[in-house]
Amino acid sequence: MNDTADRRGLSALEGHVEPGRYGASDTEVPGVVLDEILPRSLVQLNGVSDPGSLAGVLSRLGIAGTPKPRLGLAGESGDLLWTGADQWWAVGREREMSAADALGLCEAEDATALDLGHSRTAVRVSGPMARDLLAKGCPLDVDGLEAGYCAPTRLGPFSVVLHCRAESFFDLYVFRSFGLAMWEWLADEAAEFGYEVRGSS
Repeated sequence: MNDTADRRGLSALEGHVEPGRYGASDTEVPGVVLDEILPRSLVQLNGVSDPGSLAGVLSRLGIAGTPKPRLGLAGESGDLLWTGADQWWAVGREREMSAADALGLCEAEDATALDLGHSRTAVRVSGPMARDLLAKGCPLDVDGLEAGYCAPTRLGPFSVVLHCRAESFFDLYVFRSFGLAMWEWLADEAAEFGYEVRGSS
């Protein structure tokens, strides 16, 4: 589905993402901003031991850079995220990519591709207190994460893929069935900082 409105109908957060300011109100700028993000596609590539074989995928997503373990690369049309040993996610943000497309662009002989479709909920966490919020439930040294870091981890009781896009700019991917619970966890923990919800994109 290419229409954002149609994809929003499949969101685990439909009816729960209400734009506005919440929590502490004594700060002019919200400490945290929460947004749901709705990628056009999400494909998992398995059996890719040589990152060089992903050149075609990078080109399709408009990404410049070299894939490495624990690294996420952002491009004009999407992201390439490391999610485990020999495993990568091709996330189409502006341009849809099917599993067949991704596999055809990948030069790894033993690679397989799986269309994760709408099996994940994606939430963007940003703002000056974003790291403080994530540190409440993530076992990683959140303060020490550099821009580009990407890996599976925990956030509170949830298994997530965390991508540090920039200094105070994180994308979190969780199984769709836990999407609402994670959103509520983030909102509860962000209340002390004051947070803003800007909606879905």
